Amino acid sequence: ICPDGWTLPSDYDWNQLEKEIATNPGKYSLESDTLNPAWNVAYEGSANWRPSGDLTLNGWGRRMKSPTKVTSTVAATNGASREDGTGFNALLVGDYEGGLSNSFGLRTHFWSSSANGATVAWRRYMLNSSSGVIRSALNKEYLFSVRCKK
Repeated sequence: ICPDGWTLPSDYDWNQLEKEIATNPGKYSLESDTLNPAWNVAYEGSANWRPSGDLTLNGWGRRMKSPTKVTSTVAATNGASREDGTGFNALLVGDYEGGLSNSFGLRTHFWSSSANGATVAWRRYMLNSSSGVIRSALNKEYLFSVRCKK
């Protein structure tokens, strides 16, 4: 999947990325204020929203999403990632399942290289309507984005 010298991040790598952005938001985001709630080591083994799906909270998922919309007909991304090469800058490109493209401009998913069983792998999921990130395991049959790391 990734070019020579690059790898598909593991679930552990994703945790480290989230922790880094949560701990140093101003380094990767247009916003440098303190996150509420802050990173908690319990997130590293937990699934579901981290820190919360609530857009009113100040989560690092907001710092990971690009402020740039991928389509002019969909609501704002509510993202605050730097777009100068220092942020994660996730674009909300949706997904592809069952022969259909879904939720372009509203959400995005990223696979990890970590399996959670024979047919299931860990992923990260972000929505335009949330400030958090979801960590969950899902069937590998879905066509989601990947993000390679050096």
